[in-house]
Amino acid sequence: MGVAWKYWTHVRLEMSGKLKRQEIATLKSFFQQQFQIEDTDDVVDSTIQMRLNALKASGQDSEQDSGQDFGQNSGQSDLAAACLRCFVSHCIVVVCADLSRKFQLQRHFTQAELLAYVLNDVNPLQKFQPAAVYLPLAVKVVQSFQPEQSSLAYWTKRLVLQQKDLYRALANCGVYIASDWAILNHTTALQVQRQLAERLHPAELAEIVAVLASFHAVYRQDRLRAGAGQRCAEPTLDQLARMVQQLTTLPDAHPQRVLRMLRFLANELRQPRRTAILLNESLSPPNPQPDEQDEFLVDYQIQVRRCLKQAIRLAFEARLAELQQQPQRVGAFMQAMTLFFLNRMSMSQIAPLVGLQKQFQVTRLLNLKTLRAEVRQHWLSLIRQELPQILQHYQASDQPIETEQLDQILAEAIDRIMAEDQADCYSAKRRSESLFNACLCRYLNEWQQDSA
Repeated sequence: MGVAWKYWTHVRLEMSGKLKRQEIATLKSFFQQQFQIEDTDDVVDSTIQMRLNALKASGQDSEQDSGQDFGQNSGQSDLAAACLRCFVSHCIVVVCADLSRKFQLQRHFTQAELLAYVLNDVNPLQKFQPAAVYLPLAVKVVQSFQPEQSSLAYWTKRLVLQQKDLYRALANCGVYIASDWAILNHTTALQVQRQLAERLHPAELAEIVAVLASFHAVYRQDRLRAGAGQRCAEPTLDQLARMVQQLTTLPDAHPQRVLRMLRFLANELRQPRRTAILLNESLSPPNPQPDEQDEFLVDYQIQVRRCLKQAIRLAFEARLAELQQQPQRVGAFMQAMTLFFLNRMSMSQIAPLVGLQKQFQVTRLLNLKTLRAEVRQHWLSLIRQELPQILQHYQASDQPIETEQLDQILAEAIDRIMAEDQADCYSAKRRSESLFNACLCRYLNEWQQDSA
């Protein structure tokens, strides 16, 4: 059950960082005319959303200028879409609050900073054409919403977690959001059969397994050819068409049906009922919420940080051992590292302070590319040793941990964090808050204190 007022009350983020809830009289009047419902009445959201979505769809072909505000004289389609956008604004706030609570993001973001990535629909009475260059997230949610496939709250959550800027910000905190396609890419047919055998008819299960096999044959092979490191994106129309060609035994196979079945499968794999936590789906945090649909591959933050700190220490010890033959270079190296990462000085500024003349000499002295590679190698090795022990608490005794998939998941998460820091080093305004940068700065601070 839901409450009616969410469909005519809009939430937006003000410049001050505060949330403002505004009742929109036009939408309240329209909604109450359609449903004969009062302010405080409980409503069945699925019924309301299906009706509003049908009204929205009935007028999508009407031509109106992008950016036009509409009010009393607007068609039912526009007003229905605006009601849905109001509801979505409430859902976005809930999703972000849940993210912050579950993963203790308060240390990294204020509420306003987190919401700024996704709560960007300023006025639900502003119309946007589907092909507009910029679309607020709420508009994207409403335009792509299909009530026969999911609730609007769930669809909002899915699209919030797919926002690239939010994704990158969370990755810097050690939280990796798994897309549908990452889940499917790492899921085997045997895992699907184990998890869905009690939920689907054998014929339906066979069709789903066949679709997954076609997905692996096309999507997985394309990713292997393209090389690792990129996030799993939605299959292209060409990929879906090639999947259809693989499905010779599936009647009436066409790209949109295959896409719907893949989304259905990913949704089922996220369901909270499970005798084991699928490794490819979630490296779950301690005490996972049983009523939540997992959206994440989470590198446990405590273990991740501890392993990264140890990896940095090992990499520095190896580098300093190499430099011991030239003792003066040891001091120059550590001083240059401190000036670069703690003081955010450029390499040209650092050169005269460490007895060098040119920027390229500092670049050669620091050799950050090699240092990152060594840290990455140690980090992956250390965390690979830690996580299987933790996962055993959530893994069914008859379901072995798949080392190859674990390695791929960890490598992708680590590479993403390291790439963020590397990109920041080339930026004119260096302000990296990546996990790697934070742990490296802490190591350098401790070195300074020990050397004082």
